[in-house]
Formats: sequence, structure tokens, C-alpha cells
Amino acid sequence: MNNHLTSEQISSWLIGEKTSEEENHLLGCAQCTAELDAVRHAFSEFRNSAVDWADRERAGVVPSIAGLGRASHRAAVRHLRLLAAAALVLVVTVVPIYRKSIEQQHEAEAMRESALDAELLERVNAHLSQTVPVSLQPLTALASAASGKNEGER
Repeated sequence: MNNHLTSEQISSWLIGEKTSEEENHLLGCAQCTAELDAVRHAFSEFRNSAVDWADRERAGVVPSIAGLGRASHRAAVRHLRLLAAAALVLVVTVVPIYRKSIEQQHEAEAMRESALDAELLERVNAHLSQTVPVSLQPLTALASAASGKNEGER
């Protein structure tokens, strides 16, 4: 093999697909050996860089158990505060509405009672304004008719 290895042949060599001709060429060609070593070195640097990056990211992402416990506690306290605030808003909103409805019921009841009282007073006044009992009223009418005749005779 007089020609140098192509990039495809070097890639095949790196993944383990090599022929005896390519192997013989690499033993005798310093340029192809240097190119193969450069690619191996680049892949090695890339691997090391990826591993270092993953180690840094993993260390920053995985919190400690104590940190998780504190965060969970803070979240629970935050939820309880929110629940207490919602309950306070509900109480502040509902209590005046309830009081107003109770007052309206009392006012309506008072108006009904005053109407009943007024009706009762009218009935009592009507009863008291009568000069004679109801059972004797026909007799009173008869007496007033008779007295009207007596005055007419005079």
C-alpha cells in the first residue's frame, strides 16, 4: 500500500475494523501513525472533557439530604402560610355578609311584629270605641230610631 490511509480508514482502524494491509502500512508510515495518534489524542481529550463536565454538573445538581429536608420544610411552611392567608380572606369576607343577613332577618321580623302590633292596636281601638257590645248593637239601632221619632213628634 503506497498511498496514505484515508480518514475513513483511520476511523475504521479506531473502531477495530482493520486490515492487514493497513496495519503493515501504519508500521512503516510515520505520517499515518502520527495522524492516528492525533485522532486518538483528540478523542481522549474529548472524553476527559465530557467526564469533567459531567462531574461538575452532577456535583452541583445533587443536593444533600439535609438540604432537601430544609427545602421541603420551607415549602410546607409556605403552603401553610398561604392556606392561613386564604382562610383569613374567607373569614373577613364571609363574616360581614353573614352579619348583614342576620340584621336583615331581624329587621324583617321587627317589621312583621310592628305590623301585627299595629293591627292589634286598631282592633283594640275599634272595640273600645264601641259604646255597646256587638250583641246589643241591633237594640241600640232600634233605640236610636225610636228616639229620632220622639224628637220629631215634639
